[in-house]
Amino acid sequence: MNGSGETKTQRTEHAMLVAWGYFSRWHYLAERLRQRVTIPRHHENIPAGDLILEFGLLLLAGSTQLQDLNLGPRPLVKDEAVREAWQITRWGHYTAVSRALKAATAETVHQVVAVLDEVSRPFIEYEVASLVAQEHGLVLYADLSGRPVSAYSASYPEVRWGHMGQTLALGHQHALITLHGQEYRLHLAGFLHPGDTVSETCLRELIQAAEQRLSCRPRRRVELVQERLEVLARQLARYRAQLSQQEQAQQQEQERQRCLQQRLTAQDPLLVQLESQEGDKPVRPYSRLAKARKQQASWRRQLQQSQRREGVIRGQLDRQCARLGQLLHQQAELGLWHGRLLFDNATNANPVAIRIHIDGGFSGGDNLTYLIELGYAVLAVGKGPSTTALRQELPATAQWVPVTAQVRLWAGPPATVGSCPYPLRRILQHWQARDKQRDSTFLQYPADDPMTVADVFSTYHQRQHAEAGIKQGKSVFGSRDVRIRSAAGLELLNQFAFVFWPNFVHWATAWLRPKVRQSSKPFEAVLRTVKTQVQVAAQTPATVVTAPGSRVLAFCEEGPYPNVRLKLDGIYAFQLPLPLFRCEPAEHMIRESTDRLLSPPVTETEK
Repeated sequence: MNGSGETKTQRTEHAMLVAWGYFSRWHYLAERLRQRVTIPRHHENIPAGDLILEFGLLLLAGSTQLQDLNLGPRPLVKDEAVREAWQITRWGHYTAVSRALKAATAETVHQVVAVLDEVSRPFIEYEVASLVAQEHGLVLYADLSGRPVSAYSASYPEVRWGHMGQTLALGHQHALITLHGQEYRLHLAGFLHPGDTVSETCLRELIQAAEQRLSCRPRRRVELVQERLEVLARQLARYRAQLSQQEQAQQQEQERQRCLQQRLTAQDPLLVQLESQEGDKPVRPYSRLAKARKQQASWRRQLQQSQRREGVIRGQLDRQCARLGQLLHQQAELGLWHGRLLFDNATNANPVAIRIHIDGGFSGGDNLTYLIELGYAVLAVGKGPSTTALRQELPATAQWVPVTAQVRLWAGPPATVGSCPYPLRRILQHWQARDKQRDSTFLQYPADDPMTVADVFSTYHQRQHAEAGIKQGKSVFGSRDVRIRSAAGLELLNQFAFVFWPNFVHWATAWLRPKVRQSSKPFEAVLRTVKTQVQVAAQTPATVVTAPGSRVLAFCEEGPYPNVRLKLDGIYAFQLPLPLFRCEPAEHMIRESTDRLLSPPVTETEK
């Protein structure tokens, strides 16, 4: 606040940016970025953290081009009220911001993310504690969405062709995991991948990042892994027994071949002797020479047959040895996994129930197994083969449960799906899509969950929270149109637009609500929507009035929210423009008084 004893008035074209800036001061965002963020070969006079924050504010203001910082309709770098609110040392030209993003490295991104995590941690912990205190389990949503670029572009790093929406496009993939909060979704973590990345490979990094952000996790189901280890031990024992039998059979064939070879070797001198005795005489069918030749041919056939049998046995042995090696490797990995889960449980004094909603891209057998053993309750849409298998089990007298005018459900018997070894609850979903009949399958674990099939339908479709978060990052915060050509810049864009700013606006709104001193219905509606705050209120003119012990943000009359006043700091001290203190009315009153004094007195006759 102003400590000089004078009143300071500043004009801003970005009212909400100023309000958010004073909120960020409570969490030392700018100071932390200046102290912690470095860029190799950074030669600008402006700290690297300030340039990164300036880039972030461009997204928070809803702009889509770096040059808008200087050349846009409301240039951010000309707004001193915003700079002071966010405690930025000095604005940089948009070319300086571009050079900083180009020179930034993966370590720079790591430093920025660490600062953003520090700012976010107390808010996330409070939200989690509130949900747990109400005995509500946590609900997570995971999603993957494409960010296409021009099909002819060659300047974007790690850009590849992949499925994005309903088409094949060149670009990147955004992976996002969110928490269903009490009043709004909370973005926990996001990652940027090449365009050919599939959902299944992203799930584990999303889960690990979410548990780190939440600072809690469910109880691991170590007993399930123990059962798998026992099954694996029995398989190994069976394979070892079969391997031993095959090795014995191979030894028997090798011994038979050795004996036959000895007989053939001993038969050769006898044949030579008999052939010399017979000379040029015709060989009689039952002569000793004919019988010796016949015996030799028989032994050769037996030797060849034994060699073929040994070849078959050797092939079986090779396959069994390879399979045995795979099982041993699987046993070693599963043993390490079992030990890790035991450690997790030993260091988790207060496990929390967590359910995760995933779409078909994440619902491979290995992912389902991973989530179940980690202790999560799972609600997913299965892949195509699971729907085909369940549809074949559909009886003619199936009892369907209608949930909407177009959708009906049928619950099939629990069964294992794909490579997942645990039985899942399977619910067939059938609906009419224009002139086509379509089916899909809900998969749920535990299979004995008491939720009704209608509740499963409505609960799963809350996963639109994650899809809305992806859409918000692309449209509201402009990441779809911001064209950054450096790997670090793209990752920072992902972190600001998809993870930090959506959360930040919600937290700042909760901080601002009690500071509203004069409001209006349009402004009250603004505080309920992130999109309008970013795209309208952040582009609205206002005046910042700083007096001793007070700072007030007054929205201008020409804007969409006239007469709205926010007390940002100290006491609320703001002089309203009362007519009593206007010059023209005061002069008019003085003239009337003077005329009355100078006019002659009125006689009784005149009265």
